[in-house]
Amino acid sequence: MNINDLKYFVLLADKHSFTAVANHFSITQPSVTYAIKRLEKHFGASLIIRDQSHKTVTLTSAGTTLYLAAQKILAEYNFAQSEITLQTEQKITIGLPPIIATYYADQISYLLLSHHLIEHVQTLEEGSINLLDKVNLGQLDMALIGAPSEPKGLKDVKIQKINSYPFVLISADKQAPDELSFKDLDKQNFILLNESFVHHAVFNELSEKYQIHPTVSYQTSNLALLKNLVRQHGGMSFITPLALNDNDADLKQINLTDPDIPTFNVYAISRLQANPLTDEIEQLLNTLH
Repeated sequence: MNINDLKYFVLLADKHSFTAVANHFSITQPSVTYAIKRLEKHFGASLIIRDQSHKTVTLTSAGTTLYLAAQKILAEYNFAQSEITLQTEQKITIGLPPIIATYYADQISYLLLSHHLIEHVQTLEEGSINLLDKVNLGQLDMALIGAPSEPKGLKDVKIQKINSYPFVLISADKQAPDELSFKDLDKQNFILLNESFVHHAVFNELSEKYQIHPTVSYQTSNLALLKNLVRQHGGMSFITPLALNDNDADLKQINLTDPDIPTFNVYAISRLQANPLTDEIEQLLNTLH
């Protein structure tokens, strides 16, 4: 059985059109037809019903069974393909969220340079939630992520906690108090990191917990833009001290006094069956502080 036949069949079930499948894979319609016939011969059952009048396709009962199974087969196939490709390459990809990269970039670069590994590493910068998904799906060798608690439900992934930091508020108002309770933030204007960052989820959970309704005027994945918007338009943001550097002295950090505010924990996560270089680099990342 040809793996491409399954790919054509799954897309045909989704699109209900031989033309759409042919165009997507840049093949001829007869090629799609022959692929479906091969599958039907292999399984000894009709898989589709063609409506010539409307030029659409529906699945038979057997076709529905194969469609559900084929989705799992293709997912496993793609995972294995990514895994094997990464194992045969002498490069690994490390995911870094912008906030963690801001704080740890110099340390990571020094460690990789001093151990002659810098040329074997490429980095990907995205939010922690996206990076976590990519490691879990086999699209990344490893990542540093931020999360309020250790991620659960991951497949063949090793997790090591690096450090913990508080969530804080920032404001351009130098007269703002040094401390606030989260429940005092009702109706306060906020500029936030978007949903690909754990900050967004924690902020929403706390707002619901304390039954307050802050006003979110803007969301972004760009940390520098977020801080500039706070400077220019006022309001506050919900971040961690990791996001602040020497150039942010004009922004006031406001500590949260609530005892049950979760912490921003930094975890090194890596796949168990990844590139041989991963273990060596993971040991280096575990020395970060």
